[in-house]
Amino acid sequence: MTALASDSDGQIVSYQWQQLSGPEFTFTSNGNTLTATAPSVTTDTTFSFSVTVTDNSGATAQQVFSGTITSQNNAPTVNITGPSSALASTQLV
Repeated sequence: MTALASDSDGQIVSYQWQQLSGPEFTFTSNGNTLTATAPSVTTDTTFSFSVTVTDNSGATAQQVFSGTITSQNNAPTVNITGPSSALASTQLV
């Protein structure tokens, strides 16, 4: 995620990212960029992050981003075991 901030009478001096809700993400921030890895979930789950920007005069602004982690429904696996051949009229179990 990337925050685009500007200051008409100065400059942006810091970005502070914070997770507000949802399951715990693994994330790192570098200035205006947040890199996050969503955890596995069993049902679709909402989350939110905020970024607070501060300008060179100490004024702040905050923006919240919300989204949904979509659960993955992995297909089950199945294996069939048994004899590879049988005599005619023989029951297979």
